[in-house]
Amino acid sequence: MLLPCLLTACSDNDEPDGDMRGKHVIEFSQPFVNHASRAVGLSKDNLTEFTIYGYVHRPDSYIFEGETVRKQSDGQWICDRTEYWYPGQTYYFTGIAPVDSKSIQFTPALKGNGTMPGGGSITYNVSSSKGQEDLIYAFETVRMPDPLPEEYVKKVEMKFNHLLSKIEFAFYNDLVSPYYFINVNWLQIDNAYSVGTINKAVRNAKWEPDGAATTYIGVGAVPYIHTDKPSVSPPVYILPIYHGGMSVMIKTQVFEAKEPFGNEGFDITGEQTINVDFPPIDLMEGRAYKIICHLKPSNVEGDAGPLRPISFTIEEQPWQQDIDVETKE
Repeated sequence: MLLPCLLTACSDNDEPDGDMRGKHVIEFSQPFVNHASRAVGLSKDNLTEFTIYGYVHRPDSYIFEGETVRKQSDGQWICDRTEYWYPGQTYYFTGIAPVDSKSIQFTPALKGNGTMPGGGSITYNVSSSKGQEDLIYAFETVRMPDPLPEEYVKKVEMKFNHLLSKIEFAFYNDLVSPYYFINVNWLQIDNAYSVGTINKAVRNAKWEPDGAATTYIGVGAVPYIHTDKPSVSPPVYILPIYHGGMSVMIKTQVFEAKEPFGNEGFDITGEQTINVDFPPIDLMEGRAYKIICHLKPSNVEGDAGPLRPISFTIEEQPWQQDIDVETKE
């Protein structure tokens, strides 16, 4: 797409041509992913592609409309569409990953003048992703000098931030004996918001829920929880919104091993189901939360009477250390 067709401010004398055009191709550098956490998720190390949107001067003058920027074998980042720098113009770029996700919908900003905080709105569908997809976003502004030097080379540096909240569960076996191990046969979050939208084209943007909080998110199984160390669940990614009615379902079973800390043995309880209120956390984007669960005789052994529920408290820490949520009887 040639820029003069989009911008009346660019005359024929302004646009690069011939050899000059080849020297002023828009290129992208190695992206930076901020707030990368220790668990699975998109990071600078595993990001290999992202979707790019870009406009010049005003949001209805798009030059990139959902093309893909991919990392090459030599470490260079190449877009599957070629566009060029023009002197004196300001460019606005939006990057989103993962690419081709059915859970993510981006609506570009269509009107307005001047600098904007972001290039459009993002809708994330937790029901579609089943909580398994991270979401990162970048918005960068680049202004070209005028005149544009013949040997000018500028690569767009995309600085991505995580837009969701990451949740993990850490289970501690408090049964004392090294012969006893616990399996969490199934773990899921219930009554979560399924769809949310954030409009990054306005300042102080926040996620807003769309519809009722009726979605469940399967976290999975956490087997072989021994008394010597905790076992951590796979992470899930949810909307950073206050979920007032969200809860957690935990299915546990206790086994006696043939040898201390072994994984082979026989079951000594049936499967027990505990339903727990999720802690009242005002979840924030780009934050990681670890739910710490102490499994004790009172909440995993059902033969002696009704199970005592697990309740939660929360301890906030700086982002670099993740945020731990402690459970107590």
